[in-house]
Amino acid sequence: MSISIPKDLPDPREFTGFVFWQKANNWEKYVNSQLEAYNISQSEIFQMISISILLNQQEEVTQVDIANFTGVAAMSVSKVLKKLEKKEFITRETGTDSRAKSLKITQKGLDVLIRSANTLFESNQSFFPTKNGEQFFNYLQQLK
Repeated sequence: MSISIPKDLPDPREFTGFVFWQKANNWEKYVNSQLEAYNISQSEIFQMISISILLNQQEEVTQVDIANFTGVAAMSVSKVLKKLEKKEFITRETGTDSRAKSLKITQKGLDVLIRSANTLFESNQSFFPTKNGEQFFNYLQQLK
């Protein structure tokens, strides 16, 4: 049995969102290749940095705090946190609310974070254009 595929489907290559998605994936692959030596991925380092920033602002940080700070779905945050915990970069302990785990960065995690942060910065600088870079950054911040 053969199905008939419509020939008049829109071409996603003509959609801004499709091109943006492709480029975001290219950037993620590039950053991950640069961070490979530290045994950390782009999503993991961003969550580690987010935990660090929030711990400097508040006494306790939870998965929900990270989801709100990063704009990433709580389920996706949870998956990354499990990887970080398995690598012994963070711990998740019962916090003031027994239903939520309090996140802490371990010494091992802090060492990796400190060593890999410059690589993340350099990767970002080399991937994105320097000409009109600030304008491009501001434009991205304005997107809904």
